[in-house]
Amino acid sequence: MKNSDVSEKEDKVSAAVLVARAIARNPCRVLVCNVIAAIAISAIAFFAGEFELEIDNTGWLSRGTVIANRQYQYATLRSYKYALFSETDGSLWEELTSVVQPGFEVDEDERRKLSAEELKSDGMRKTQMSDTCDISLYEDDQFVQNNLVAIWKSKGQSSILDASSLRSICQSEVETISVLKERQLCYGCSDESCLQPVSLVLALRVYLDEMDSSCEALIDQYNPLVQSTFTELLANCTDDIRKNYNPAYGPYYGIDNYRSCPDWFKTTLVDEQFGEENAVIRYTSSYFLASDYDGMYGVVDDFSKGEDSDILGVYETNYEDFTLILLDDELINDMVLATLAGIASVLAMILHTKSIWLSLMGILQIVFSIPLAYFIYYFIGRLSFFPFLNFIGVFVLFALGADDVFVATDKWKNARLQMPKATTEEIAAVALPNAAGAMLLTTSTTAVAFFATAICPVAPIMCFVVYCGLLIIMDYFLNMMLVFPSLCLYDKWIMSGNTNCFVTFSKRNSILDENDEESEVNRSLISRILQHYYTFLHKFRIVLGIVSMVALAICLIYAIQLDLPETAEVRLLPDSHQFQKHFLWKQELFSSSLTMGRSDVHVVWGLEPADTGNHNNPQTGTALVLDESFAPTSSKAQIYLVNFCERLFKTEFASKPYDDYQCPINEFNSWLQSQSNFTTSVEYTKNCDGATSIPLPENIFEKCIISWGKLNRETNILDDQGTIKTMVIKTSSIAKYNSPYNILDNEWNKFQNWFEDERSVAPAGVNSMFFTSSDFHWYDTNGKILQTAFGAAGIAIGFSTLVVLIASRSFILTLFSSISILYVLVATTATLVALGWTLGFLESICFAILIGISCDFVIHFSHAYKHHTGELSRNERTKYALIHMGPSILAAAATTLTAATVMLFCQVTFFTKFATILFMTILHAVIATFVIFLVLVDTLGPSQPARFVNNTIAKCFGKI
Repeated sequence: MKNSDVSEKEDKVSAAVLVARAIARNPCRVLVCNVIAAIAISAIAFFAGEFELEIDNTGWLSRGTVIANRQYQYATLRSYKYALFSETDGSLWEELTSVVQPGFEVDEDERRKLSAEELKSDGMRKTQMSDTCDISLYEDDQFVQNNLVAIWKSKGQSSILDASSLRSICQSEVETISVLKERQLCYGCSDESCLQPVSLVLALRVYLDEMDSSCEALIDQYNPLVQSTFTELLANCTDDIRKNYNPAYGPYYGIDNYRSCPDWFKTTLVDEQFGEENAVIRYTSSYFLASDYDGMYGVVDDFSKGEDSDILGVYETNYEDFTLILLDDELINDMVLATLAGIASVLAMILHTKSIWLSLMGILQIVFSIPLAYFIYYFIGRLSFFPFLNFIGVFVLFALGADDVFVATDKWKNARLQMPKATTEEIAAVALPNAAGAMLLTTSTTAVAFFATAICPVAPIMCFVVYCGLLIIMDYFLNMMLVFPSLCLYDKWIMSGNTNCFVTFSKRNSILDENDEESEVNRSLISRILQHYYTFLHKFRIVLGIVSMVALAICLIYAIQLDLPETAEVRLLPDSHQFQKHFLWKQELFSSSLTMGRSDVHVVWGLEPADTGNHNNPQTGTALVLDESFAPTSSKAQIYLVNFCERLFKTEFASKPYDDYQCPINEFNSWLQSQSNFTTSVEYTKNCDGATSIPLPENIFEKCIISWGKLNRETNILDDQGTIKTMVIKTSSIAKYNSPYNILDNEWNKFQNWFEDERSVAPAGVNSMFFTSSDFHWYDTNGKILQTAFGAAGIAIGFSTLVVLIASRSFILTLFSSISILYVLVATTATLVALGWTLGFLESICFAILIGISCDFVIHFSHAYKHHTGELSRNERTKYALIHMGPSILAAAATTLTAATVMLFCQVTFFTKFATILFMTILHAVIATFVIFLVLVDTLGPSQPARFVNNTIAKCFGKI
């Protein structure tokens, strides 16, 4: 053929065919150049991109929403209010309003991490005042803050106040102290021994004045009479606190104010149900004065837990440091599991392709996807936060990456079977565009499902879905860059007779076989099985169709029973783990119940709801954004403010945080009245011009209230060089962060509606206040995640439907595909309902993402059904789609199910939940594809799928 003829012919072919031919002409050069480029970009990504996996579990709060903006502003003000109260030159105000501050989650975490070392130093200093141990530390409320905590639970119906239970706790404490002392992890005594923990055993020692007795000697004195009087003393104390509890002091402070309580009593010693009417204690705790969380974590399994007694104990620190360390360790273990999933994918590729060479290229395709996706994530997406959640993308990548290798390989081999005498370039011109088109369909639906979830305003989730979407896209491009030229080389080697085991270990040189396609299919075991399956399906298609529709209806009935969770609490460890047990048992303590009744809500004047930081990085917070319209000096504004709290506390939803609470401006008003009637202070005389009550003249209001605030150290009114900048009052709500979502939603709306009404009637200068609460921030987080799940699900379903329509150009095939996808979703949901799951935000995100994955198999069958050329019946098209795409789909399903099974052994709850949903989704996707979709097209499918759409387009836009 002349060159001009070739050129003329190539002008008429598509760009994809031209690219395929170019790759086939120089596959080795293309492959080497692409590998070098991938290595270079990977190096830049990991080294210049400062890759670092974040395992501190921060960022699980919404940002950029109205509720989040309010809380971020208040949290920033709260973090610096003492410094702002003390400064005089305005420099800190200038810095806070112009510079983005560190994220308040990170800031608080660092402060509490330092608290233990500070307390240890303080304790060692105090020991110098005593020959042995400093018992004054027992009176320090810091003792029950972030230390080693054992939570004890009685077995059966026995009470921990029984002699045998107290003996077991005492002996366990002695053994645990021995472990701590041996490793120098405890302090409080000058002779390097350990203070006894704050526990019921210590309370009993104080009660009997037996501080140094052995456990046996102590319990010998604990006769029935002593037990009765000791129990009565504890019950009276507990009921006294329950009746007269002052939330202003918190559950650990001010216990000495209750005269009925024994020395060194703590609310952590008894459980919520204990009292005069119930003298049984089922849960208690022991607080050990210890430090070095890493050191304690290393020996936590050596601590005595009383397994062989009538009590059972679990250990953690008060701020769950062991859980954070464990998640770090488990992530490393889960990386090992990811390696196993990778090995399973490699084995699947070797078995399916029957070529070590192609499998090796498939591995490189998957491996290079990780740094290349990070390159775009960091340098183009400008995302620096890389949460541990992103690691789950590796599991997904191994499964879906293998799927692309299967499709590319099968498309090539099918093309070679159809054209056994064709050149490699001719095969490439057919197989590569066909494979690229088929993979583009599934890649786009899966990637869009991930990217659609990026509307979530929670940083770890947003970063996770963006990175996973990039992984899917990079895997697609690397398949074309690495696997396509590798297939060309593979074909050249086969055609030249080079059939060593590295190239192929197939027993039969099928590519060079000159027999027709049908005979080749008959020689394939999986194809023979699928042929027999089609015979069965075609014979019983009516029965299978009826059964499928009944199954769909039943699943739909169960699926709609999926409820929201009873609590908004998010935990990353299973309930069977000792650290999770510690969390659950701790909620049963009396100290926990005292903080569970209501939540703090703050009303803020002087700030605007805003977040000027990087919403996608929890390491950054926000700068303060002052409300320049805040001006409380006018008479109307003063009167409004002084009456505000009375109106607020009369509502059904807001109450005083404690009985004798007064809002700052009301305290100021009372002070004015007392100063005018009785002895006056210097501050009053100098700054208040004899004022007796609010309202004050505008020219003296600020200097008078500021002087009162300085006198009384009132940090809820802050000024900048004589000008009031912010004012905060406190109230409380019945809704807690872990309350059911509908309760949180109801309470938030009550506050919101009332404040909208208040802002409409408030005088100028004080009409821009807002309310905020960390509990409502959690409510906002959960709400936004649920909204994300439904929104992303809608986007994913809509896009998947559009892709099927474009790929098939058939409304009937689109309808059948949608029915199949609907089955996958409702069947998976019904299965999870049967497992007792609820629609928490972790489950919601998993659902939204897996919608994209659920339609992949159906799209492959729909694509194959439509692209079988010629005037063919629906039965021939159905059989063709099953025989030619069935092996790839089954191999992909097996690989994904294997990866999901491996993930089930992870310790992090999100990983196991994702694995469960992934497993169920793939399982039902196989059923939907091989049963429902095939039955529908074999019974009612079009013989010319694209005719109607093509004719319509031709009529509207001209001949296509």
